[in-house]
Amino acid sequence: MKTKSKSGFERYDYILSGIKSSEPLSVKQIKSIFLMLLNDYFQNEVDDYFLESLAGDLYFNFSKSPNYIKSKDPNLSYALDCASDITYFIKRHGIKNKKRAETIVEELKDYYTKNYN
Repeated sequence: MKTKSKSGFERYDYILSGIKSSEPLSVKQIKSIFLMLLNDYFQNEVDDYFLESLAGDLYFNFSKSPNYIKSKDPNLSYALDCASDITYFIKRHGIKNKKRAETIVEELKDYYTKNYN
């Protein structure tokens, strides 16, 4: 698993502040933000913790609900769910968790490749 030096939090504080004070985001907005986040992640601009934090916020806090996202875009729902747990598998040592972390990264790359324009 690669380690990134930038947390990303300092780069996005103003965006997070705006989102937290607004109405729930649409699935289209969540998808757009998530794809930008994945782009930054795969270009090593943000680390695993920032990916997990913002994905979790998009999935649980800035949307109507995870079930609403799942009903509108099951692939986005799955990718957000995976990204929101990524450090759990990275931090928990052991072959099984390492393989799951690598699988999550591959699944996120696949989602990103299929959806990023």
